[in-house]
Amino acid sequence: FAHLIVIGLGKCSPKKCDIELYRRALAKVIRQANGFHCASLAIQQPSAALFNVDATRLAHEMAVISYMTEYHFDEYITDESRKRWTVADII
Repeated sequence: FAHLIVIGLGKCSPKKCDIELYRRALAKVIRQANGFHCASLAIQQPSAALFNVDATRLAHEMAVISYMTEYHFDEYITDESRKRWTVADII
């Protein structure tokens, strides 16, 4: 199955949104993909100018929030049903 997940950032002033809005929206998309048990997730990076940062900073924020959202310490959980599903590839 393929899923299309679309999420909005809410009301932003022209040419400027808070980067935290994007971080929260990205985390929500990743959690939804986990809920659908998606094996991979493709994300299109929006314009960095919208957040008043450069493209490198926006890519860094995407990587950090992706890692933080996917992290689940389950090394000592032996019951497989308690382990959380994680997206294998985020592109």
